[in-house]
Amino acid sequence: MDEIVGLAPSGSLGSGYNVESFNRALDANPDFIGQDAGSTDMGPTHLGDGVLFFPESSYRHDLSLMLNAAREREIPLLVGSCITAGTRGQLGQAVAMVKDLAREAGHSFKMAVIDAELDKDYLKKRLADGAFQSLGPEGELTPADIDRSSHIVAQMGVEPFIRALEANKLISDPYFFPLYEMAAEFDMPICLHSGNASFDVVEIFREEPGFNKFKACGIGCFHQLLWNHIPRQFPEVRWGFVELSAQWIPYALNDISLRMERRGEELSEDVLGDNNMFVACQVTDDLDYILAAVGDDNIVVGTDYGHNDTSTEIEALRRLRSDGKISAKAADKILDANAKRLYALN
Repeated sequence: MDEIVGLAPSGSLGSGYNVESFNRALDANPDFIGQDAGSTDMGPTHLGDGVLFFPESSYRHDLSLMLNAAREREIPLLVGSCITAGTRGQLGQAVAMVKDLAREAGHSFKMAVIDAELDKDYLKKRLADGAFQSLGPEGELTPADIDRSSHIVAQMGVEPFIRALEANKLISDPYFFPLYEMAAEFDMPICLHSGNASFDVVEIFREEPGFNKFKACGIGCFHQLLWNHIPRQFPEVRWGFVELSAQWIPYALNDISLRMERRGEELSEDVLGDNNMFVACQVTDDLDYILAAVGDDNIVVGTDYGHNDTSTEIEALRRLRSDGKISAKAADKILDANAKRLYALN
């Protein structure tokens, strides 16, 4: 992608905009519609008392035009500081408006809601930890300042919006293709770590201990990449699967082999090698079983030893070379040479 085109209808939601100009801008095929919906320009009153700056009908009018255009073109609609100062109450009003407008127009879509109002107890704890630095001119923040504030809304960067846009996309989605192209250009691997940014998946598996929420999705990504031939489309990209263990590999390969046979395709003899895929093992894995299935050229060890989790057993990993369970040659590959290839450390 050489460029990203954004359409900003106005400087503030509810202030109105020239509909003819808006429609003409749509002819430029924007990648998203982005609209600011608040500011400090209105003064502190609307942050303090939560009252909207413009009439609700003005917000509904502007939102309706943008929402219909975004859904017709299947592009994101991004709205910031909903609506006036971004308080939790104002955000709730904006969400209700969007739902009403969607219902009236017959739209169906997923909506991410980003809450920027901060909890006072959390802020006071962070203040006690020395996390804040004054920008002036009013001096240092105090616990009393926090307590007497009716609403405290944080500024944010683009990261929450990026997460909202990416959270429910599969790894095979063309949305990520520019990232894969960049990885190839800069000789950097794409690594999938145990974890999940999908709001839907996390909510569904909220009460389970973590396998479905964090581990299974990574294994599913391995399956998705092969099923959709993504490594074939990006042959210079290396793919790493970290902190998922490795004993699942034979099962995943057997499953996708059966599915591919039904559409007249076959897996290659060396799936990991031919697709530049590397999987990090854990010391509790049955390495003989894994190596018999996929060989020792594309197995590595876990890499995030800064915290205590299921793959942080450093002493046991050190014994991998000396305990005789696998050959010294295989151990050297797993502990050293394979990781150098994955991370281009040669």
